[in-house]
Amino acid sequence: EEVDSGTGVSVTVALSAQIIDVKTGEVLWHGDSGQSAELDQHSLPGVVERLSVETNLAVRNLAVSIRDHLVTVTAAAGGSR
Repeated sequence: EEVDSGTGVSVTVALSAQIIDVKTGEVLWHGDSGQSAELDQHSLPGVVERLSVETNLAVRNLAVSIRDHLVTVTAAAGGSR
């Protein structure tokens, strides 16, 4: 999302994801991730580029959360990485 505040422009990205067991419908993991950044100048290419960067960071944060959850579940089950 592009946010014009009068004094500047920023972008905000919010993502939500979940992993569901399709057999049982049980939610095995869920997570939310958000990123925002101020832009130096207001231009369409600048907004698009910054949205891309912030979306990438938000996706990476979700991936880390999934990995951490799987490590915890595996350890609790007595398995190894």
